[in-house]
Amino acid sequence: MDGDPGVHTRFSRALTGAIERSGLSLLGIQARLAERAVPVSVGALSYWRSGQRRPEGPLSRQVVDELESVLGLATGELSRWLGPSRRSGPVRERTSYDELLDVPALTGPVAEHLGSLGLLDSQDRLVEVSVHSTVDVDCDREMTHQASRFLFRAVRAQVATLPILLTNDGMPFPEAPRLLSLRGGRVGRSILDLSAGVAVWEVLLPRPLDVGETVVVEHDLALPRLGEGTEALRYEQYLVRSVRDVLLWVRFDPECLPSSCETYQRQAGHAEEVRSVDVDPGGGLHHTAAGIGPGAFGVRWTW
Repeated sequence: MDGDPGVHTRFSRALTGAIERSGLSLLGIQARLAERAVPVSVGALSYWRSGQRRPEGPLSRQVVDELESVLGLATGELSRWLGPSRRSGPVRERTSYDELLDVPALTGPVAEHLGSLGLLDSQDRLVEVSVHSTVDVDCDREMTHQASRFLFRAVRAQVATLPILLTNDGMPFPEAPRLLSLRGGRVGRSILDLSAGVAVWEVLLPRPLDVGETVVVEHDLALPRLGEGTEALRYEQYLVRSVRDVLLWVRFDPECLPSSCETYQRQAGHAEEVRSVDVDPGGGLHHTAAGIGPGAFGVRWTW
């Protein structure tokens, strides 16, 4: 840690309280800061909130100034707890493990398309309580099908929509993914951007949800084939908040099993946790946890 532990405690408590009162997720805060041309990773915000680090340097202090505005605070309400910087002279902003916890997909075309459907702030209106997701991998070493079930809880009144989002890590889709089925809602508008590798479907809920109400949504996707020379090597779920129950199930063709597999999870303030696992004789491999996030949760393998 940098600086006086007491300062860390006072700043992190003030920040935590302000975030809770705002009702915003860290992802929502990040998006609002990005709109003001003030970039910061979700991981950095999580570190500051937990007190494991404090903002240092002029760029981080600028983020704090904008945070006060985003969170509806008076000028100086957060920055007064920082005290003087412990850095001397010009120092580059730190790039470290917190950058691994960022969500680069929610910028550029993804943010543009979500915004055009009025869904960019969906994480501030609904929280994931439970996430169960299954993906099939064939003998061409490609993911062919994804089925997911979510339990959402509304944290804002009159929540009527949510997105299904599929991206290809910034690479183009060579063919269109298809939404095969949807339960718990009906399909509204959709956007398919093959060149950016982004697909978004708007889900219209059966009725608007009030604060505290829950809804179950299931969907099945036919995933685009990425072509010769492209191998699936991991399946990951990014968790914006702590989630009560997470289950990932990867199903390989029994005739084409990977040579090694491991599960992993990355949470702000913690080293990556990795565990070697074996695929069962039927080709299945699952990873489950309770009360995990924010961070990345996944399975990866080698052929």
